Amino acid sequence: MRKNWPDQYINTKVTAGFILLLIVAVLAFGINYFGVVRHLKSHPQNDPVGQRLLLLNELILKMQEVDRATRIYVLTGRQRDRSNFHALNDSVQLLLNRLGWYFPDSVFQLKVDTLKELYDQKCQHIEQLFELSDINRYRQRYEDILILLPDSFNYQISHITYMHLRVDSVETTEQSKSGEEKNSFLGRIARFLSGSKEEEDTVRIAPTPKIRQIVDSSLITQVRKDPAIEKVKEQLQVLIKQDRHFSNLLLTRERALSQLDDQLTQTIRQILYQLQQEALAESDRYQSRLGLMRKDLLHELIFLGISALIIIFGFVIWINRDLKKSRNLKEQLVKSKEKVESLMKIKERFLANMSHEIRTPLTSIIGFSELLKTDNANAEIIHNSAHHLLALVNDILDMSQMNEGKLTLQQETIFPEELIKEVWQFFIRKARQKNLHFTYSVINEVPVFRGDKTRLQQILINLVGNAVKFTDEGEVWICLRKEDNSLLFEVGDTGPGISESDSADIFEEFTRLHSETIASAGGSGLGLSISKKLVEAMEGAIGYQNNKDKGCTFWFRIPLQLPEINQPKTKSPNLEELGFNNILVVDDDPLILQLLQGFLQHHSNVRGVSSPKEAAKIIEEEAFDLIITDYRMPEISGIDFIKMIREKNNVPMLLLSAAANQYLLDEIERIKNVAFLPKPFSKSDLINSLGRLRNKNIAVNEFDYQNPNIASSLFDLTSVLNFTGNDKAFFASVVMVFVNETNENIAKLSGLVRKKEYEPIPDLAHKMLTGFRQYSIDEGISILKGIEVMGKHCDYAQLKKSLKRLKTLWKQVEKDLVNVLEGME
Repeated sequence: MRKNWPDQYINTKVTAGFILLLIVAVLAFGINYFGVVRHLKSHPQNDPVGQRLLLLNELILKMQEVDRATRIYVLTGRQRDRSNFHALNDSVQLLLNRLGWYFPDSVFQLKVDTLKELYDQKCQHIEQLFELSDINRYRQRYEDILILLPDSFNYQISHITYMHLRVDSVETTEQSKSGEEKNSFLGRIARFLSGSKEEEDTVRIAPTPKIRQIVDSSLITQVRKDPAIEKVKEQLQVLIKQDRHFSNLLLTRERALSQLDDQLTQTIRQILYQLQQEALAESDRYQSRLGLMRKDLLHELIFLGISALIIIFGFVIWINRDLKKSRNLKEQLVKSKEKVESLMKIKERFLANMSHEIRTPLTSIIGFSELLKTDNANAEIIHNSAHHLLALVNDILDMSQMNEGKLTLQQETIFPEELIKEVWQFFIRKARQKNLHFTYSVINEVPVFRGDKTRLQQILINLVGNAVKFTDEGEVWICLRKEDNSLLFEVGDTGPGISESDSADIFEEFTRLHSETIASAGGSGLGLSISKKLVEAMEGAIGYQNNKDKGCTFWFRIPLQLPEINQPKTKSPNLEELGFNNILVVDDDPLILQLLQGFLQHHSNVRGVSSPKEAAKIIEEEAFDLIITDYRMPEISGIDFIKMIREKNNVPMLLLSAAANQYLLDEIERIKNVAFLPKPFSKSDLINSLGRLRNKNIAVNEFDYQNPNIASSLFDLTSVLNFTGNDKAFFASVVMVFVNETNENIAKLSGLVRKKEYEPIPDLAHKMLTGFRQYSIDEGISILKGIEVMGKHCDYAQLKKSLKRLKTLWKQVEKDLVNVLEGME
């Protein structure tokens, strides 16, 4: 192999480089030596002993400041003075720790440790003095109460004089004690000790003649001693004697602590004085050693310089030997190059697949975005393309984590029925749209086990997603069973199955099946590969087998990990345990108000209003345990409403919104005691959000969902059924409110479009989106989003066209909903 120019002159360059390094080393040696000599001559007294003395003096001053701060707080009792004491105490503790660094010798260290122990005892005595001072400062002074007690009550009587002898009638007059005496603290004590009631406080006066004309009147005051007050004063005298005895005990204890503190302070000063004397002696010894050190330093530097020269020359020889080894390494580089080329091919293959997979949904998004101006139905295509692109990006990120070895599995308690049912519910709607019979089963009494629930669901979603996607007719099923000490998951279908040509590399990355039907369904080719790596990370195995008749069954087996036997079984709190007894709901959508009231009214007192201003007035008059508010309302936003309420109280609040953008989440993060729940939401989502406000895990009663006989695929009632549970009457009420509200909103929308009043249209369309999302009316959601956008652009022609499509769709949806209600009767 012909050498290039760098290879021919590498030895020369390395030798020249080390010669330069030698020159630099000699210069550095000279500079360092003369610098050290100059430093020793100009700073002969800069030794650690001087620093010891400075530290000891600073410590003595700080301790004196601590004593002064102690006396000030005992006299004043102000929190500011106590904070000053703690700050000075921290400074002393820091100086004591530094003292251990400057006195590392064993003899010194023993005294330093003794000093720390004595100071800790001193701090304990000071804290006890503080406690005694606080007790003496805030204890009750019964002498003051005794002075305030009167010896008797005063009664005021009206005395009437008259001139005429003729009496028309006689009237008996009653005069109660003055309200100030009766309702005062001492009056209540008197009534309690005497056992008298309120009506006994009324003084009855002798009958008074009633005359035609009153000439004069006078006030007569009668004084009467009350035995109850005398009894109270006797009790207070006993308390005063006890208080004086307690005061003497406090004074004795305080004097004892002061004496102990003085003794400790004197001992500490003696130890500090000994340390000062020993430090001075050490300083003299240090100066003598420093002179010898200056002589030895020159010899050591010369020796180090010679050693450095020898090391450098030896290093040059070793470099020449390494150059010979580098020729052998070139052969290894050739092999590495071949590996790199192989990896580059994989990379090109990856980029080719990803370029195609990413460009395809992006093309749909860009293209149909242009068509959205004329046909809002294409918004559904954009929606599906965006979800496909999102799933692809998630697969790429998962694969990247696995290849880098960053995958971590969590351990949590998993309920088998719940795990399988959640995956089934995720695909039930898509299966119904394709008229597939989709079932699941858990057999052989599978126990509760431990594992990573999220990753298990990811594997099942990949397998079930492929089964539903590739099966055009027949059935798809999920099965979980226990076999010995392992769990066996199976996902079967009646689709096209797996051909023999695809069986070898079906679990490889970026692999697609060659069948035209399967290839047309799309996909990144990463799902099965990710599933295999996840199963292997769980120490399991994965595979598949073709069914006898049609389709195939994918399976994977993982070890069964049971929860620890001695693990305490905790019961999740119910909704009643959260303590939300009085709840206020603020939302301008009557459907949301009724849904929340219908669900929470069995456990709490729920009050709903449609206006934030009205809610603010109610909050001033009534206390609530929880406030649930919508984000988008006509008067002020939900965030502004929460901030307004936060200025006055700290009641827990839950914000509902269909727009979960980062700005909104950041705003919520800045406010305390606020949780966020995105729309649309299910029953479990709502309860979990309430649980987060209380930091509890809530036990949500699962609803045994039975699909009504629905002939339409325009909507999905799963979310509504999760809210209403088994209450058919409540379900019917919720549906009818939604129907009536939607009819009213469509009528309003028609009037606004007809009058060309564009400003309220976006808000009204956004308001209707909440109900359509709750019922999963996807086509209606797309139309309403288009109306919301076109309302902002004042596009009359497109608004009119979209409104017509919305009315046609709603007519069919309303008919199907009514049929559902009739079928449940």
